[in-house]
Amino acid sequence: PHASSLVSRAPLRTRLPLTQIPSTHGLAQTHTHTRWGSPGSFVVPSPHITSKKMVLADDQRTVTFTGNLLGGNRAVRCEPPLPTTTCAYLRATRPEISALTKKISGSAPLAAEVAFEVQISSVAYYEITIGGAQEDFGERDCIAVGLASELFQLTGKQPGWDRHSFGYHSDDGHVFHGKGMSSEPFGPTFRPGDTVGCGFSVASLKIFFTRNGKLIGIPFAAKAAQLPLYPVVGIDSHVPVSFNFGQQPFAFDLSLLPPLLHDTSSASAAATLKAAIRCLVPQFASAALPV
Repeated sequence: PHASSLVSRAPLRTRLPLTQIPSTHGLAQTHTHTRWGSPGSFVVPSPHITSKKMVLADDQRTVTFTGNLLGGNRAVRCEPPLPTTTCAYLRATRPEISALTKKISGSAPLAAEVAFEVQISSVAYYEITIGGAQEDFGERDCIAVGLASELFQLTGKQPGWDRHSFGYHSDDGHVFHGKGMSSEPFGPTFRPGDTVGCGFSVASLKIFFTRNGKLIGIPFAAKAAQLPLYPVVGIDSHVPVSFNFGQQPFAFDLSLLPPLLHDTSSASAAATLKAAIRCLVPQFASAALPV
């Protein structure tokens, strides 16, 4: 589709008290058509726990690894998978607070309210926020944020360590796809207090990552055969990891995504392919594939 067809329509704003907001499972994202399911509502994904050492908090959004030893390489998948077509999303936005309100000491009339927008979007996206204290996150700790097909195994691997997954890793800032021993330098590392996002364009299937409200890059493109894609996060740490699918305002403003994300031209596809090859075979790619 043309870039103009990917522009979101004017959002429908509504403001609800927090006590009236649906739970994680109740927030609906509707779509008119998808090859992966019948028309209707799309339930917001939530963490699917497969290990007794992974604990899901009462908020249904926060996961903590409670095992004794790190290094086991485990991941959490959120279900159901992300949409594969343009969808209508109900997403939280930051309430607008007037200058007068800010000047009134001790007055916070909007503290118990949140604004929601219904957005027509061609981007599937989620964020995670890493909790805990800095001193609880050591050199051996790693959080890996990414996407995966249903063939990705949740035990013994981190996102990006096989051809079924894509991952951005906290310990070195590298992105992985295809192999656990090969990666591509990508962005900054991340730790407790950071918010990292991952998403893709349903038009081009290009995958992008964000950190603390800033776009880091677009390193990969998925294949149609890998759809649908699931949010996956590798948790090799004892710090809590909280998922956000729009229940809270995103740190990154999706309207700032470049049109290149949706570009399906051959030149754009070739550039993304080079990035993937550099990740799979870095020694060969550095010599044979100039940037």
